[in-house]
Amino acid sequence: MAVPGRTAQRPLRALTTAAFLPRYGLYRRSQANRLWGLLLGALLMLCAQAALAANPFLSAPSDAPIAARFTGNEWGDAIEGKAQPLGAQVVTTRLVQLPFGAVFRISFTEIVSRSKPPRQISAYDFLATDSEIVLLSGDDLEEAIVRLKLLTKPPVAAPEDIYGISSGTRTYPIGKLSSAKLTVTGDRCTYKWSHSSGHFVTMIWQRGVGLVELAKGRGARADGFVLVRATAPQGSAAPAQKVPSAK
Repeated sequence: MAVPGRTAQRPLRALTTAAFLPRYGLYRRSQANRLWGLLLGALLMLCAQAALAANPFLSAPSDAPIAARFTGNEWGDAIEGKAQPLGAQVVTTRLVQLPFGAVFRISFTEIVSRSKPPRQISAYDFLATDSEIVLLSGDDLEEAIVRLKLLTKPPVAAPEDIYGISSGTRTYPIGKLSSAKLTVTGDRCTYKWSHSSGHFVTMIWQRGVGLVELAKGRGARADGFVLVRATAPQGSAAPAQKVPSAK
């Protein structure tokens, strides 16, 4: 019964509950929205990392050139006597980062050669995805990069252009007279191409380092060379490799 002249009072329990519930609901919704935001951010980061996954055998943290000294030997008709020492500075440069990989150039400078004329070694351009190292063999690299930038996933590579794989073993016949074999063993990926005439190319990649050996030969020792990384690339603690004897 209300007392004349006094305002009716709501029970303290009812008043407290009525005031608390709306605030509690807002709090729970705020926490849920925050949780969804965190989950969405983590998912986007995972997607970005997956899209920019680096190749285990050919990658770089930036576009800065990475140089290492390679030593070995060379042989051939232009070299008198037995195989002679050969040296070169090998520079690996990331040219462009793509959603599905990166384009690299491996160039050979400061070549110390005793052949006449002195040996020149052409640069290699590669597209490195998370699963393959693919040779870009066209004449216009800039045009190739423009086309790659228009893609959302890596193009399907011709077997003869694959110079590295991330795992397993692959063997490709290339025409009737030559074949290529790629093998991953431990921290090494080995590419070997050979022709029935005696021509051969060998490339060895080391996980987390890059190219550590290049060997090429033509015919029955008409011309050829082998180069092996002798110093660790900048920022790498990997030990130097032993130079194999001339074949």
